[in-house]
Amino acid sequence: MAHGLIPSPFKLSINRVFGGWTALQLAVSHGFGGVHSAEKAEWMVDVVEKWFQDNDDIQPFDLEEFLAEVLETEFDMVCDDNSLQEVAKHICGYFRLCSQGKHNDVLNQIQELKSANLQQCIEQPTEDEDEEARVPSSNTQIPTHFSQNNSTVNSDLEKSSAAGNDEEMDVDAVVDGWTVVQRHKRK
Repeated sequence: MAHGLIPSPFKLSINRVFGGWTALQLAVSHGFGGVHSAEKAEWMVDVVEKWFQDNDDIQPFDLEEFLAEVLETEFDMVCDDNSLQEVAKHICGYFRLCSQGKHNDVLNQIQELKSANLQQCIEQPTEDEDEEARVPSSNTQIPTHFSQNNSTVNSDLEKSSAAGNDEEMDVDAVVDGWTVVQRHKRK
């Protein structure tokens, strides 16, 4: 932001909503966006403001899709906690108020928004994650980019298959850089 410029109430509201968005703040604090994660989060505020300026009649579901795409592209992250809907709903609401000239209402409302408290965040595996940890998937995908030579990955997978007593693995190389491993019961 250039020195001497006062941000618009709408931009301030985006910044406050993002500051209270736990998923985004965790992504920034854990460096999901690389070494420039904090700068990317600041950039997102500008991008969202510009997106509203350049487009008419943005609905919360439009913003939700836009934010999901930005998070996936910039932070390699997918939000499954329904926070995208809440964030989109709040930002669209603040934009509507700003468009109606109710800047003081927006400023008063955003003062009451709390920042994300990352100290209270703890990792808790879901039932699905617990189940996945115990029972191998019948169609497991393993990225081959961990090895310079796909045959090394394939031979390691075949060795692990030979070590199992009642399972056999088929390994198929896929063009997009992934190897698909399928487990089959031996007959």
